[in-house]
Amino acid sequence: MIRAGLRRLLVVFGLTVAATTLLGLAVGPLLGNSVQRSIAVGYMLGGCFVMLIGVASGMRGWGSPSDLERAHAASERVASAGVLLAIGFVLVLMGIGLDPRSAIL
Repeated sequence: MIRAGLRRLLVVFGLTVAATTLLGLAVGPLLGNSVQRSIAVGYMLGGCFVMLIGVASGMRGWGSPSDLERAHAASERVASAGVLLAIGFVLVLMGIGLDPRSAIL
């Protein structure tokens, strides 16, 4: 069961990275940026967007009554929000690491 969950997590992360890369490659050169800078900005913007979705999905429905079914749905919602926040954070870090304008060292 853990292996299947990790596989799904990697698929979601891979699809997110691929979509963000393609979007950065499509929009960045039109704005006059280099390919590396375009991908880096795409990762940073995509990561911020995914984190925003994670926060929005985690904040939804906190005031509902706490019967067992709703408690399970709330815990699942918080877990999904955590996964989205983690994916977004990794995307932002990838963008910072790839950006030629940022000096990490």
